[in-house]
Amino acid sequence: MIYCLDTSALINPWNKNYRIANFPAFWEDIDGLIRTGAAIAPMEVLKEIERQDDELLLWVRQRLGLFREIDEKIEIVLRKEVLAKFHNMVDYNRDRSGTDPWVVALALVENAVVVSQEDKGKKKRPSIPDVCFKLNVRHIRVADLIADQGWVYQR
Repeated sequence: MIYCLDTSALINPWNKNYRIANFPAFWEDIDGLIRTGAAIAPMEVLKEIERQDDELLLWVRQRLGLFREIDEKIEIVLRKEVLAKFHNMVDYNRDRSGTDPWVVALALVENAVVVSQEDKGKKKRPSIPDVCFKLNVRHIRVADLIADQGWVYQR
């Protein structure tokens, strides 16, 4: 199984739920998924993480194998499958959520499960879970990824 990670699937755990100081094994497990190619993300996720110069940026820069360049196949899927049906997925006025369609498009191309921490959106602007549901792409949260992988963290 391949997991396509949204920015929120990295930033949220890093800063809130699974801080590396408290859950180093979680980040080792994520690293293992990256090394085996079971975790991927579009290059746009890296660009979004680069907006904040922090420890997560240092961590991902040491794992550039996570990120996929956008090729013609992904661009076609983005235009024909994602944005053609969900043009309002991106809030062009606020320069936010620009990465979301790329995550879904990459997942479609790679037949991957999307991992994000996003909640359902509003009718005017659907979020990753909404679009995944309508495109028949499995969407899970980070806790679901942990369960899928059978990872157990205990003292």
